[in-house]
Formats: sequence, C-alpha cells, structure tokens
Amino acid sequence: SSLVGATRSSAATMGAVADAFKLLFACAGIFASFSYFAVLQEDVYKKEYGGSDKVKGEKFAFTFLALTAERGINAAIALLGMAVLGGSGIKIPHKEIFN
Repeated sequence: SSLVGATRSSAATMGAVADAFKLLFACAGIFASFSYFAVLQEDVYKKEYGGSDKVKGEKFAFTFLALTAERGINAAIALLGMAVLGGSGIKIPHKEIFN
C-alpha cells in the first residue's frame, strides 16, 4: 500500500516537473520570438528609404500602422490556432468581471 502511494507521488512529481519544463520552454520561445522581432523592427526604423547619393532618404514614421498590422496578424494567427487546436476550455466569467 505504501509502495503504491510512493509510486503515485513520484509520478505526480514527475508530471509537475514535466509541466514546469513545458512552461519554461514555452516562455523562452515567446521571449526569443519577440526579441528577434524587436531587432528586425528596429532595423525598419533606422534605415533611410528612397534616398540617393545626393538626396537624404526618409525614415519610416508610421508606427501606428506597423503596430496595428502586427497586432492584427497576431490575432489572426491566434484565431487560427484556436480553430485548429481548440480553445483552452477555461470559461471566463465575463458578466461578473464587467458588471
């Protein structure tokens, strides 16, 4: 009986460690993705466009457009993921939150 309990406890601990590792891996991937995107986006703002040897080019100045496009693409990919993989199953109590 105590051996069965110890085995269950060990399995639960291993499951918790595996879940913690998955969470850590996911967070690291998200952080790396956003960091890489930030470096690419910085290049867009530093570079001059439309210039020549004699005429200075213009720098990108449409930050709101870039942010709106980025957020729209993020939302579309999230909706696609939810459609393909399904939601989390968590029910959010909207009425209790917003009333």
